[in-house]
Amino acid sequence: MKGQRKNSVPDRQLSNTERVIRDNEKRRKKKRRRDRMIYIFLALFVAGAGIVLSLTVFFHIEVITATTDSLYYSEAEIIEASGIKLGENMFLQSLKNVSAKIEKDLPYIESAKTKISLPNKIIIQTTDAVPALAVEAGDTYYLLSKNAKILGTTGMAIPPDPAALVRGLTLKEPELGSIAEFNEDGGYELLIQLLTSIETNGLEKITEIDLTDTVDLRVWIEDIIRLDLGSINDVDKKLSFAKSVIAAEKEKNIVNPIYIDLRILREAHVRDITTSAETQPEPSKEPESESESTSEKQTESV
Repeated sequence: MKGQRKNSVPDRQLSNTERVIRDNEKRRKKKRRRDRMIYIFLALFVAGAGIVLSLTVFFHIEVITATTDSLYYSEAEIIEASGIKLGENMFLQSLKNVSAKIEKDLPYIESAKTKISLPNKIIIQTTDAVPALAVEAGDTYYLLSKNAKILGTTGMAIPPDPAALVRGLTLKEPELGSIAEFNEDGGYELLIQLLTSIETNGLEKITEIDLTDTVDLRVWIEDIIRLDLGSINDVDKKLSFAKSVIAAEKEKNIVNPIYIDLRILREAHVRDITTSAETQPEPSKEPESESESTSEKQTESV
């Protein structure tokens, strides 16, 4: 019949003993289900009680430390900027938000990491931002880190030293402690890509970055060597190729400013900026095969 279990036997066909055995089995199953529900309830109760106790009785913050060698902020200033208070429960703190708040409120902190040390301690680790870039804004310059975080203003109408002057980009509503936004479409991405490539290739003493023309990017080194890169395409290869050319030119004790034309991939042309004269009689190209001599690789200039 519908609703009747398969192979079930009607009560009238069971003996008294068989009926008692079946009834006992039903009672045992009901008891097991009841016991299982009790265990689940007790487990949930214990877990809930543990959570309540941890949020109300245990793990209160008793110590906050800032492990820092900051040149700009004291330990007390960093702790205050975190917004964490003694006596609060440490597990109610959003460590990510705490770190972000420190980085925003203290512009010269490049990064902040906050961690819990049981049973009752919060540790804040910070790293200073280094002024690396300068962007003109009216009668002053904004200082930016290498990650384009806005650090502050110079209060002067002359570019700061040793930050690299960035030309061709203008700041959009600059806010201290925030990542820079520029009025030029794609300006931030272009700047970061170029800076990343410069760092990857180990180029140092950059004094100016000119992004005025996106297909004629220029980078000055020590105000005496100008790299003409063309577009951002293949910039890693261009700068990697430029390193040996720069080294070779520096060995000549450069007197007049020069520019190295790197717009054609694997080819460099070096000229005196003041006279436009070629510094060598023939252009040099990057060797195409490994069999070419080392000396040829080191004369990649005109």
